[in-house]
Amino acid sequence: MAQLLEKLKSRIPSLLRNFDATRISLHKYEKWNGGDSFVSREIYCNCGSNDFFLKCRRIKKITGLIFKKEITENKSPIYAICNECKSTNLVFDELRHGWNAANTNNQALSVTDSLESIFDKPVSLVVNYSYQSIENYEDLIESGCKNPEDYFDTFTIYAIEGGSKSICIASFECA
Repeated sequence: MAQLLEKLKSRIPSLLRNFDATRISLHKYEKWNGGDSFVSREIYCNCGSNDFFLKCRRIKKITGLIFKKEITENKSPIYAICNECKSTNLVFDELRHGWNAANTNNQALSVTDSLESIFDKPVSLVVNYSYQSIENYEDLIESGCKNPEDYFDTFTIYAIEGGSKSICIASFECA
């Protein structure tokens, strides 16, 4: 099982193949999902830049009964626009990526006409994803699945500001 987990973690899921996705230590940043089943990758554009503007669907909610507070949630699809070459690539869409999406064979695209910028300035990106119930991956492979690395359980996107401060952009449970 440990060999299968390492094999899954060493392969790059197809959603990241439009980027240069370098595997990094989970301990590089504080308070991240950790453990043996998690992998983190720094995201670079194919032009070599790691500065991106981010766009996604944003939902505003009002919380609190007495003291009202507006919070904004970032939802999929999430796109990265390279600050250098201006190429735009999909980072994550919960309708297309992860265990649930792969098993439903849903290739529909989320609505993209109402995307909003998350930050006013470019940020670096790191993604963190997991392969948790390893016996399910053994079953996938036995049934002939050629891309088990695309069936991750969770997916989290972090923006890195100033080289060290991480901000969770969005986190998805995919299984």
